Amino acid sequence: MFKPSRTIKFTVSAVLICFVVLVGVAEAATKKNKTGCTGSVQSSGFIKSYNFKDSNLANSVSLTSDGGYALTGGAIINKYMSDGDAFIMKVNSEGKKEWANLIQTKNNITVDPLADKAGNDRGHAVTQLSDGSYILAGETNGFLNDELFEKQEFSGDVLISKFDAGGRHIWTETLRGLSLDIPVNIIADESGGFFLSAAVAEVGYEGADFLHHFVIGKFDGSGKKLWIKKTNLLSWNPLISDTKLNQSFLKDSDDNLLLTGMTEIPRENSEEGDKSDSAEKPIKDKLAIIVKLNSNGETIWTKSLEGIPARIKGADYRVRAGSFYAVEQTEDKGYAIFGLLYPIITGEPRAKVAEPTFLAAIKLDKDGDLIWAKAVGIGAPLTGFFTTKTKDNGFVFIKNYKAWNNKSDEDFNNYVKAQKNAQKKQKKSESESDLGIDIEKQTIDLTEKADVNLNKILAIKTDRDFNVQWVKKIGIGKEFLGFDVKATPDQGVAIAGLHRKSTVREVTNGQTFTYDDALLVKLDVNGNAGAPAEREGLISDYSAISAEDVSAYIKVADFTSEIKNYDELVINQQNPEILPTDIRTNDLCAFRNYETAICPLKSQAKTWAQVNFKNTKEIAGVAKGKSQEVHDEILPILKRVFKGVKVIDNIGGFSMEYTVSRLVTQKDIDAVQKELEALGYTTYEKDTDQLIMKKIGRMLVVGFSTNDRLRGIITVSF
Repeated sequence: MFKPSRTIKFTVSAVLICFVVLVGVAEAATKKNKTGCTGSVQSSGFIKSYNFKDSNLANSVSLTSDGGYALTGGAIINKYMSDGDAFIMKVNSEGKKEWANLIQTKNNITVDPLADKAGNDRGHAVTQLSDGSYILAGETNGFLNDELFEKQEFSGDVLISKFDAGGRHIWTETLRGLSLDIPVNIIADESGGFFLSAAVAEVGYEGADFLHHFVIGKFDGSGKKLWIKKTNLLSWNPLISDTKLNQSFLKDSDDNLLLTGMTEIPRENSEEGDKSDSAEKPIKDKLAIIVKLNSNGETIWTKSLEGIPARIKGADYRVRAGSFYAVEQTEDKGYAIFGLLYPIITGEPRAKVAEPTFLAAIKLDKDGDLIWAKAVGIGAPLTGFFTTKTKDNGFVFIKNYKAWNNKSDEDFNNYVKAQKNAQKKQKKSESESDLGIDIEKQTIDLTEKADVNLNKILAIKTDRDFNVQWVKKIGIGKEFLGFDVKATPDQGVAIAGLHRKSTVREVTNGQTFTYDDALLVKLDVNGNAGAPAEREGLISDYSAISAEDVSAYIKVADFTSEIKNYDELVINQQNPEILPTDIRTNDLCAFRNYETAICPLKSQAKTWAQVNFKNTKEIAGVAKGKSQEVHDEILPILKRVFKGVKVIDNIGGFSMEYTVSRLVTQKDIDAVQKELEALGYTTYEKDTDQLIMKKIGRMLVVGFSTNDRLRGIITVSF
């Protein structure tokens, strides 16, 4: 259904909603079937926040067998991460707390009186096991003694704690390597045990990105290790919360294991001077990798996810397709791998590599062969996301988002208008002193308090083929951050994260800290949250969305991975302090159970070239003389070939640049060539992206942006 460079542009206005009351839903759904609705479903929605201490966040949410939710994360007293506790909490289907525990660790260090006596702990992932108990995987730098302290082994270890169905502690153990060890995901096994993946740093590793190796293991219900294996896959920036890795490890319906990450390979065709800056080692290229293993951790196949090789200095270099760190199984037992598309793939300049614009999905069959690759853009840079497969076999993605400086966002454009109006009033007040209005203060308030400066959760729903169905901004007038998302049985999703409140807690060294609450958002099938109709809206539609088929630019190749037994992790039984705790719960959108029509938003397809064409300003005219003569010749030709044309630059009077309303093809080059020949030009040279045409007294060099997937550009030099 996707076509190359197809862009979805939503036309629905940004109406603030928490819940839309539906009257006579069954009848409405029947009527609306003719306009895109597909029946109705019994659903629920709410938005709640939870407070344990000063600063709290929920890193993970998991559905429970009774229809409720289990959450884990961290709670700290101050902003400097000292004395932080992990928490595990069970809430019912309405988000009401049933039980909650804080997990506190201690250190026994005598050689340094200034050393922290309390550990610093945080939960990363939680799931319910087959016997109804709960298992938490987190991170701790507790349980340190003098020996470990003197070895400087206090970077952090994997913490695993098990609780029964009522929240009573059963056991805790740590997995300790020789450096910072971070849990990635924990997955229940039907036997009552679990699979664990972790990112383990190497001592002395010289990578500038502080990369970690992936380790995977299988444990029984008592925490006993059955096996642990180390891979040659490296994780993507495990220290950055916005790229949390718990989506990179999956157990499929056949009990196979999938792991996504990257690896480094020596650059092929390296020249003598092609070395790294710091040593005689050759430069290494990074490749995105997906590995499929059986339930014993043995490799079935490994694939690399690459772009078309780049031609540099006369040699081909392998190009990674992007940073891929999420995988889901599809209904046909294939796999969808999700990540951020490498900017070169989308035609963006190499300089913008740190700000990829597109969220990408690569669909593989069960054997790892490519079926399609597609990309979705939000009109702003992407840094990270979290995803889940929904009950209708589609996908929901969430990312943390600010409208600031995104000209495609209606809220930012409204903010700019308000600023301009304030500036006009300020100029007027300078000449009319009797206004009595503090315009300067108004302008500052606009900047500091504007909603565009606050984080929102952007939620994107697609169908199984990555066609966008709806997009929502969650947290209007608030500051929300999301760190996990899980599908719910009613075709909705649950989101775990953080609610940054406006109440100031302390000011230290000129920096203001506010109270943060753990956050749980339950959305229905249409991306709305239930609340009485009179409640203030917290959710709006988002319109600046594009979609593009990029299958032609992606290559999936066989690769060799290294999986070997790993005995370096030391497993110790531990005895943390478990504190059943009371919490404060805030209803941001009260729970509501309701029937709702399933109505994905209608969209109007536009290409990115059309969007960029509309947003590009045309210059007033070209210089007189030769520029005008060539412009008068070339403009009618371009209008006949492309319809929409704007002249956007006239460089030095000897070159012009035009933008057109669609991407440029080889047929367009042929058409322009034929039109110029009809004006008396002859073809001197023709290439895949250039024409050189000449006639008596004039030579034209016409360049075409055939490799640009975002815009259509024609340059004419003479």
